[in-house]
Amino acid sequence: MTISKIVLFGFEKEYREELQFVPMGIRYMLDLTGLKVGLESWQKLTKDERFSLLEMPNESTQDLMNFAERLKKWVRLRSEVEPKLIEPLDASLWTKEQATPESILIACEGAGLNLEKLDWKSLTELQRYVLWKLSQSRRQGDALKWAINEFST
Repeated sequence: MTISKIVLFGFEKEYREELQFVPMGIRYMLDLTGLKVGLESWQKLTKDERFSLLEMPNESTQDLMNFAERLKKWVRLRSEVEPKLIEPLDASLWTKEQATPESILIACEGAGLNLEKLDWKSLTELQRYVLWKLSQSRRQGDALKWAINEFST
């Protein structure tokens, strides 16, 4: 894990002010920690809590554990539910490839997206995760298009 700061991407700009939807950087940390938080629970967190989670470090296993504990505490406090525990994702799903993973190629082909200007090797780990994550969902076609446009050279 080499990400030191989670960012909001340009394609997430429509909810930048309040973080009313779970940003990709938080999804990244949720997937690595094996937590699932529903949108309703996320939206019950205060704006300051949401931004605080986004700004937490994530360079080490301890950082991820701290993130998970803080998130669980605030979700319990605000929505009185426990975040769902799921199997943490293996980062090699988006980091081991030297070329664009097949799942992303298939999703882009199905959506008619052009990858000619996308240089997989030059993407950050978070950018790779975003493309991988968006390629897993049929409902994220527009976001995948926007992310590819944003990450292309």
